[in-house]
Amino acid sequence: HEVGTAISHSGYHKHGAYIVRNADAAGFATPELLRIGQLVLGQRGKLVRPEEAVDWHSTSWVQQLAALRVAVILCHARRDPLLAGISLRCRSKSGSQRLVLAVPAAWAQQSPQSWHLLAEEAQAWARTPWQLVLETEG
Repeated sequence: HEVGTAISHSGYHKHGAYIVRNADAAGFATPELLRIGQLVLGQRGKLVRPEEAVDWHSTSWVQQLAALRVAVILCHARRDPLLAGISLRCRSKSGSQRLVLAVPAAWAQQSPQSWHLLAEEAQAWARTPWQLVLETEG
């Protein structure tokens, strides 16, 4: 994320993915760098890109992607977000694949911009085999 934004604020996810995919990083095999590059590319923007072969059946990959995308949203203001009471869980049962992001009701009221961005994120996930469900608790 940070390397991409150092290059350009527009398309930073694409710049970061290119660097990761083409880096000579000691300790990482090429397939690992390609997978990390997919995550970096997926941190913002479209979740489904025709040029990307995404394994939506890999629960661990989907969880990693969701966690990264939520983290980028929560840190959009470039300051530490309030994380107390926020959880991201994966629920996969009887063909339904869901990610559940739960936040305290007070947090949603105190962070309207973040809540709005998370609602947009839920809409983006609706175009994938997975669903992101937002819940307020308390």
